[in-house]
Amino acid sequence: MESFGIYYCRDNSTPLLFILLLHLTVLKPVMGMIISHTNYGINQSRFSIIKTPQFQESLVITNINHRLFFFILCAFAADMSHAQKQESDWQKIRDEDGIQVYSAAVSDSDIIKVKTEVIIAAPLEHIRQILDDAPQRSRWIPYLEQSKVLQHISDTQRLEYSHFDAPWPASDRDFVYRIRLQHKNNNQLIFQMQSERSPLMPEQTGIVRAELIESVYTLSALQPQKTRVELVFHADFRGWLPDWVINIVQRHLPFMMLKNLRARAVIPESKRM
Repeated sequence: MESFGIYYCRDNSTPLLFILLLHLTVLKPVMGMIISHTNYGINQSRFSIIKTPQFQESLVITNINHRLFFFILCAFAADMSHAQKQESDWQKIRDEDGIQVYSAAVSDSDIIKVKTEVIIAAPLEHIRQILDDAPQRSRWIPYLEQSKVLQHISDTQRLEYSHFDAPWPASDRDFVYRIRLQHKNNNQLIFQMQSERSPLMPEQTGIVRAELIESVYTLSALQPQKTRVELVFHADFRGWLPDWVINIVQRHLPFMMLKNLRARAVIPESKRM
């Protein structure tokens, strides 16, 4: 009967996944598995999972005879991840249905930042009204369960709350954030959003409080009935989700948001619910 030891690695980068696959396939008969959000002790004939308060995520269980090898690989993965954290220029990653998506690496983070652009055949003010209508946002923002204004701070600032219904098995996420409106000129309006702590909406059991690092809508009027919308989105959904999964969401969610925003903006107001 083999004994298994527990190792922890905080880096969730893609290079680490590759290294784990290498470790598990080359060094047979080593067994590996990822235990996410572990809160319980399990004792079976081959495995021993121990609750630890310091780390509840990304527990990598591997054969104790390969401890040194595993730690060397973890160090190598961390070094590779650090090399990938340099700031980079925007790179186009998607151009579909009239919507362009760009991504950029962010220093000191494994989570990418995404910029999405679309031209909507609607007046700037009309699109602003849709963005301002918090109770109706769930009709066009994917997975949004609820959005509401917590506090009107001024004509250009307010505190809001959004609750997202995450697909199983992930826990729901919510955000508390401040919105700042800037009028660059008569033809441009900017919505800047960033997470903020507030006693008006404490964290709730069963819902992970995510962080909106940066979210910026820039509305630019091209013609009276034509507006360019740019969305810069950078969020950390936290919890047990590894960074590479978050990056998949980062690439997809803003695309769907602007696609749905465009569809809603061209619907006559009398037909909108």
